[in-house]
Amino acid sequence: MKVKNDKWIVRILCALGAITLWVLVMMKVNPLWKNDFNNIKVNINDLSSLENQGYVLMNEKSDFKVDVKISGLKNNLLKFNSRDIIATIDLNDIRGIDKEGIHHLPVKIQDIENFEITSYSPIYITCNVEKRITKSVGIEVKYEGSQVAGYYVGNGVSNPDSVLVTGPRSVVDSAKSAIAVVNVEGESEILSRSEPVRIVDEKGNELSEVSVKPITVDIALPIYPTKEVPIVVDFVGEPQEGYRVTNLKTELGTVTIAAPKGLLETINEVKTEPVDISGANVDIVVDKNLITDGKIKITDGNHKTKVTATIERIIEKDFEFTFDDIELLNLDENYIVTPIFENEDNQEDSNNGESTDTDEVDNTNLQTPKIKIKVKDIATTIAKISKSNIKLSLDLKDITPGVYELELIIDVDPKAETVASNYQVIKLNVEIKSTEDDSSEDGQE
Repeated sequence: MKVKNDKWIVRILCALGAITLWVLVMMKVNPLWKNDFNNIKVNINDLSSLENQGYVLMNEKSDFKVDVKISGLKNNLLKFNSRDIIATIDLNDIRGIDKEGIHHLPVKIQDIENFEITSYSPIYITCNVEKRITKSVGIEVKYEGSQVAGYYVGNGVSNPDSVLVTGPRSVVDSAKSAIAVVNVEGESEILSRSEPVRIVDEKGNELSEVSVKPITVDIALPIYPTKEVPIVVDFVGEPQEGYRVTNLKTELGTVTIAAPKGLLETINEVKTEPVDISGANVDIVVDKNLITDGKIKITDGNHKTKVTATIERIIEKDFEFTFDDIELLNLDENYIVTPIFENEDNQEDSNNGESTDTDEVDNTNLQTPKIKIKVKDIATTIAKISKSNIKLSLDLKDITPGVYELELIIDVDPKAETVASNYQVIKLNVEIKSTEDDSSEDGQE
């Protein structure tokens, strides 16, 4: 019995030895290897189900990759193709009614026959899920191409004036406007066209991740003729007493406007908002809007201009003349003229303040009194006026011998605001020259 058992033990030991020897031989000929397979695509399960619930996976599907380590016999690994590695994430693993947000989903690697998956990375994939929303976005009409010279492209109008934009919440929230572009090359009349719409963010980048309804809109784009007109300054109030507004000017001077042809022909100026000069005694410099009443367009879009109101002080200046300074116009050469001054005050002035009994005064022998001229205007004008700029005259046209009171004519160059004189009229005695006067004159000659 003992011999029989020993035989089985020997047999078992021999079998184990044979297996061990085979394993040792195989490990040398076809050893166990390990290999790394990188950037293995991760498949996404249940994406359509997520989308049907009104959600959007924001990640780029090509970004979902995993690195896998596999062990197996050398000969098998040499024949192994990485496409046989199947990695997946399951969007149904996102729990809860509201699936919007950031989720970390486990990566699942399918078992591979004759190989062992020793490790892989990452073991979780981060998914960004957003709700699909819709909002209304206003349409902005723009144009491209060169304008015809002398014409202005106005603000276009679209029908409808807005579109519905649908897409992921963050993308739709970034939508600033819907752009419709019209080509105006060579056009000089109002355009009516149907144009496609594209959605852009605040930086002008087009958003391709959204859908638009409707995809085209009807555009009406006005094109108006233009012309250049002066800017006129309007003002209200009065400056401080003793001061005057002497000039109103604008920095721009003129402005180019656009309007329908019939209206444009009736407009010859553009006014500013009124400048308030109430109580002013110095120059006023302010920015004022141009008044268009919404009927005309300023082509350069600049609806303001700097306005300067020049305020100057009014001053007076006195000048003194005598009768000899008066030019006698149209005087007949056969006549002689003698002034008659009956102003007692002037008579006293002419006698250096010494009083004279008026009953004994012989007017023909009086010293000619002073004729005082007072000129009043702004300081810059008064500064240009001297005695030589003032001309006094009397018009003796059609005058015959006798006593006359003639209006004193006063001409000032440059013209002043007011001119006053202590003599509004001059009294004259016109006589025929005597023979003695003629003889005396001939003797002097």
